[in-house]
Amino acid sequence: MRLTASRSTDSGATLLKLSQNNRKAFSMRLSARLLALALIAASPSGAIALDPGTPDPLRGPTVPARRIILPPTDQGSGGDMSKFSVRIPGWNDGRKLEDIIRDFSLANLPDFSAAVLGGVEADTGVDQTARIVLALSRVPTSGGRLRFPCGRVLYSSVVVPNPRLVLASANIRCTELTTMASAATGTTLKFTGVYSGIEDMAFAHVGFDSGAFRTAGPTVDLASGYNWVRRSTFRGCYMCVRMGATGGIQWVQDNSFEYSADGAAYPGSGYILVDNTSVGPHNIISGNLGLSNFLDGNPANRRYPDAAVIVTQTGELYTFANDWVSNRTSYKIIPGNGQRVEKVTLAIGTNDSAQAGNVIVRPTGTGRVMDLSIPTPWLTNTTQITSAVNTIGVDLDASAATPSASHPYPINMVSITGGGQITSTTGQTGSGVRCKGPVSNVTVSAVTIAGWEAGVDLQAGCRKATLADNKIGAYSPFDVPAASKTNKVGIRVAAGVVGLNAHDNDLEGNTVAPLQDASTDATRRIHDNPGYNPVGAKQMAVTESPMTLPALPTTASYVVNGGASVAVKVSAADNSGALTVCAASPCSFTIPPGLPVTLTYSSGPAVVQTIY
Repeated sequence: MRLTASRSTDSGATLLKLSQNNRKAFSMRLSARLLALALIAASPSGAIALDPGTPDPLRGPTVPARRIILPPTDQGSGGDMSKFSVRIPGWNDGRKLEDIIRDFSLANLPDFSAAVLGGVEADTGVDQTARIVLALSRVPTSGGRLRFPCGRVLYSSVVVPNPRLVLASANIRCTELTTMASAATGTTLKFTGVYSGIEDMAFAHVGFDSGAFRTAGPTVDLASGYNWVRRSTFRGCYMCVRMGATGGIQWVQDNSFEYSADGAAYPGSGYILVDNTSVGPHNIISGNLGLSNFLDGNPANRRYPDAAVIVTQTGELYTFANDWVSNRTSYKIIPGNGQRVEKVTLAIGTNDSAQAGNVIVRPTGTGRVMDLSIPTPWLTNTTQITSAVNTIGVDLDASAATPSASHPYPINMVSITGGGQITSTTGQTGSGVRCKGPVSNVTVSAVTIAGWEAGVDLQAGCRKATLADNKIGAYSPFDVPAASKTNKVGIRVAAGVVGLNAHDNDLEGNTVAPLQDASTDATRRIHDNPGYNPVGAKQMAVTESPMTLPALPTTASYVVNGGASVAVKVSAADNSGALTVCAASPCSFTIPPGLPVTLTYSSGPAVVQTIY
C-alpha cells in the first residue's frame, strides 16, 4: 500500500490519505450509480426517477447529489426510497437501497490521523481535549475516519459536530479515551452531526483501576440522527451511551459495558439510556454485553448499576442478542409527563441474575407505554446483595400514571410469548409477572414461570389479560432447593381484574395453590388448566330450595339425581330471562361460563359438579 500526502482545501493541513482507499471509493461510487441506473431502466413506465434535489454536503463526494424517488404508492415508501429493498450480488439479504449507498460510502471514508491533524498524544498524563477539538476541525466536511493513537488519551468534554465522521482507534480497541477526574459528571463526548459514530474504541474514567467511576451524565451522547457506537468497551461509566436522536436511526452494537456506578448510591446509572427528544427515531441495541463487577474479590467494591437499559421516550426500539448480567434491573421503561414509549421489542437476549426487578415498566404522570413485546424471554433473578430486594420478573405497573380520555390505559398492548423462562432462585419471593392497573391487553403465552411467591399476579385495574399454554409451577431448570423450583401460588387474581382469559396453563406443583381467584367479573374465563381444572366430580352440599349455583369463569357439568319436584333453570349473565334445562330428576346438563343456575325442589336431590 502506497501512502501519499495531499493538501486539504478545508483546513490547509497536510492530510495523510490512503490511495488504495481512493481507488475502492471510486469503484463503490460507480457501483451505486450503476445500481440506480439499472433500477430506472427496469421501470417500464418511468415510475422511478432521479430527483435533481439539492447537493447534500452530509454525504460528500461519494454519493450522487441526486436521489432516487419512488411513487407514493410503491411499498408504502411515502415518495422516497427509504423502504425500497433490493438484492445485489454479494449481499445475501434484501436491504434498503439508502442503507446500501450509505454503507458503501462510509466504508470507504478516507483515514485521518488525530496525531497529525491535532497533535493528539497517548500516555502523556496530559489533557488532550484541545488537541482533539483541533483535529476534528481539520477533518473535511465531506467526512472521514479519525484514528487516535494507541494508548490512554485523556480528555474532559468534546462536542463532535462533524457529519459523516467515524472516531476509531489506530488498531482495534488499542485507544482508551479516558475522562479526567474533573469530568466525573456531565456529557463527555456529544455527537451532533449526522452519519457519525464510534468504532473499535475503549472508554474509561481516570483512576478506574483503583475503583473510580463517573457519577452523572452520559459518556457518549448520540444527539443527532444516524449515529452509532460499535465494537467498543466502556468501564466506570455513570451512563455509558445516550440515544437521544430527534430522527433517523441509531445503533449501539457489539459493545461491552462493565462496572458502571452503583444504582443504590447513584440512581439512574446504567449502560444505555434511550431518551429520544421525539418519538420518531428508530433505535437498535444488539449484541452487547453488560455486567456489574459482581466477581470482585472484595464485596465492598462491588457495584450493581440501576439498570442495563433505561427507556424514557422512543417511537421504536428493537433490542436483541444482548447479555445483561447481575445488574439491579435489566430494563427500566419509565416515561414521565409528556413522554411516550411505543413499539418496543426486547428479543432473544439473556437478562440474567437481576437483583431487584428484571423488566420494569412504570410510567408516571401522563407518560404512557404502548406495544411492548418480549419474545422468547430469558429472565432470571438471583440474590447477591442485601441492598436490592428481589421482587419482580416483569412488572407492568401503571398505578402512578394518569389516564386520559384518549389514553385510558397508560400501559397497553404487552406480549410475552414464544418459549423461554421467567424464573427466580431466591426462594419464592416476588412475582414472575405482575399486572397492576390501569393496564390493558396483556398476553403471556408458552413461557415457563417458576420460583416466585406468585407466578402471575393480576391486581386491580388489570384488564383483558390472556394467559395461555404456560408452565407455571414446579418447572425451574436450575439446581436449586425444592422450594425455589416452584411458586407458592401459580396465578393470583385480585378483585377488580376484568376480562381474564386463562386456559391450558400447566399449574402443577405450586406449593400453596395453583390458582387463587378473588375476581367477581362475569366475563372472565378460566378453563382447562391442569393442576387446577378440570376438577374431578365432587358432591355439592344441597341447601334449601331455591338453591343457586353461582356463575363460574369456566364450563361446568352437573348431574342431578333423586329428590322430588326438581326443576333446573339457567339465567342470562345479567340474570334476565330463564331457560328450563331440567324439568325432573334424574338429569344432567352443562353450563357455559358466566351463567347462574337455580334449582328448585320439594325434596333435595344429590348434585354432582365437574369443572373444566
